[in-house]
Amino acid sequence: MLKVFSYVKCIIGLINKKSLTCAISGKRAKYLDPMTKMTYATKDAFKILREKFYQSEEEKVSQRIQALNELLSLKKDKHKRHKAMKQDDGFMMIPNVPKKMETTAAPTIPSNAQPDPKLALNPK
Repeated sequence: MLKVFSYVKCIIGLINKKSLTCAISGKRAKYLDPMTKMTYATKDAFKILREKFYQSEEEKVSQRIQALNELLSLKKDKHKRHKAMKQDDGFMMIPNVPKKMETTAAPTIPSNAQPDPKLALNPK
């Protein structure tokens, strides 16, 4: 209902302004394109209006895509620099490693110990 009302309001505005000329041919316009809000006189003029409209929309979309691609490449570069900086500065995540390994004293051999004959390398 709102679309119909805005369409009728647009037509009334055109009648009041007396701008009922075709935007393409310059002839007296009989119709109003609801999408572009432009007047047209013939079916061919309507096709041209829509083609121009879609071309302009495609240009807008391609400009938006180009801007998004530029932002994405900037974001990727920033991420790569940040990652490289982390590796260069030694801020990599390293698991907790004790700073100083505790050493234990070597076992002492009592002075009266005798070697085990079973473990001898050169048995007689």
